[in-house]
Amino acid sequence: MNWEPFSVRSVYNNRTTNFTLEGATIDIEQLLQACRRHEPLAWEAFVRLYQHRLYALSFGYLRNTAEAEELAQEAFVHVFRNLHQFSGHAAGLEPWLFAITRHCCIDRQRHNKARLPSAANSVSNGTDDEWPEHDELLDAGATPEQTLATKQDQNMLYRALQETSEETRDLILLKDIQGLKIEEVANILGLPVGTVKSKCHRAKIELAKVLLRLGAENDLRDSVQGANS
Repeated sequence: MNWEPFSVRSVYNNRTTNFTLEGATIDIEQLLQACRRHEPLAWEAFVRLYQHRLYALSFGYLRNTAEAEELAQEAFVHVFRNLHQFSGHAAGLEPWLFAITRHCCIDRQRHNKARLPSAANSVSNGTDDEWPEHDELLDAGATPEQTLATKQDQNMLYRALQETSEETRDLILLKDIQGLKIEEVANILGLPVGTVKSKCHRAKIELAKVLLRLGAENDLRDSVQGANS
């Protein structure tokens, strides 16, 4: 299997000011205006457009399905309460959403680490989940074999991210998976653009090394299981 680190980017990256929801094209600028007017249907459409991407980002940080779902909901609460503070155009919406979600995830990670050592170990060692199947994220034209391969790639990627540095995880999740621009990532992380560019290169190398090691471990385990069967 080809462990291409960024093969799942196309699943989440849809940088456009127009989205299609159930066959209808939605203009994000108009949707934002409707949300600011507190129109319930507009907010529902907003959540449905971004819920899987906020969940994907949360899962990337936490690798726990229950916590990722909870944190995505928490992020939406923050967005709803602070939407009046967002005065930019649609192009700046995603970086703002992801910055809020990242902040929520980091707060949760700090909270988990602050627990008693036994509880913290239980959280870190016993709750790593596989990437769940979402019908909305699957390619309707894919064969069962392709769907399985994609899910295995996703599981391997998110597993590998847990074994990289926090800095690498930030960069890969924001830039390579969610597709933010270098300038947007730099703004979220509070770093100079040039620094982020150099760090992104090192992050890809670190992730590639982890993926290669995990792939080799899987191949060895499969060989042992095959020999024992």
